[in-house]
Amino acid sequence: MAFVCIREPPAGLIELSEHQRSTPADFSSNVLHFSSKEAAFKAFPAIDLSDHIDVYITSQCFIIFCPDISKGLEISYQNIALHAIHSTPHNIFDAPCIYMQIEDLDSSLLRENGVNGDAQESDANMVEFYISPTDSSTLQDFYRALSYCSSLHPCREQNLGEDIDDFGQNHQWITETSDSDTLQSLAGKLHEREDAEDNEAKWRCTE
Repeated sequence: MAFVCIREPPAGLIELSEHQRSTPADFSSNVLHFSSKEAAFKAFPAIDLSDHIDVYITSQCFIIFCPDISKGLEISYQNIALHAIHSTPHNIFDAPCIYMQIEDLDSSLLRENGVNGDAQESDANMVEFYISPTDSSTLQDFYRALSYCSSLHPCREQNLGEDIDDFGQNHQWITETSDSDTLQSLAGKLHEREDAEDNEAKWRCTE
């Protein structure tokens, strides 16, 4: 199921450190890779949750829960269309945060007005999440855990028939988490292309 409304915080989660210490007896166990209490939260369009949530990134799903109203969501990774570190200045939070695009969120969860977002029309039933952990130093851990657990659940459809990349299939995004080897590789490809273009220009000049 893509979305499950919950009234209690998740129970029975296995800490990652415990999971790594020994061979698990049951490989279907739900492993907790990251958690953050009282993280600041905004959603656009607004959903029926408050502006502070507890976050649980598990091997099976992404969970947000509001203790003050005893309500939360379990979200399938296959419905997370995009996640990234949002470091561009904006009017959501005063610090970098996690940005997510959630697809096909049940319309019954949307609300016209609320403390966690402004009323607005949703394009293609898409909801945007902005989440800022209480401890800003855990932002990279948040991102890495979300990336890893998402990779365990590849999308059912790889955007077949959709033209979503104006830069072409060979375009690569560079994020804050890109390592130096990746950047050097891209730089090398760029220099090779520039050299080839220079040689082609010289050849044309001698014709």
